[in-house]
Amino acid sequence: MIPGRGDVYETKHRKKGAASSTCTSARGRLLGGLRLVQCKKILRDITERKRIEEAVRTLSLVDEYGLYNRRGFHRARAAAVEDRRAQPEPDGPALRGLGTT
Repeated sequence: MIPGRGDVYETKHRKKGAASSTCTSARGRLLGGLRLVQCKKILRDITERKRIEEAVRTLSLVDEYGLYNRRGFHRARAAAVEDRRAQPEPDGPALRGLGTT
């Protein structure tokens, strides 16, 4: 922790099967640059904020019926093209020459 400046951390916790997200911010103050004389820590529950952010992220890719919108379609298509490129080329006498004219 840097004196005079706060540090902020976001963490996830699970208690009795329920997940929650928290944001912790801490700030300290030194006396004469030698010892810590004051420390303040604030813990906030940001579970609802994270749930809303995930809903917005999901809705940016699909509509209310679960179908891809334009952005989601292009992202899925690009992933499929990359997967196809990662597959090895077919070889064997029956498959050679396919796709060439």
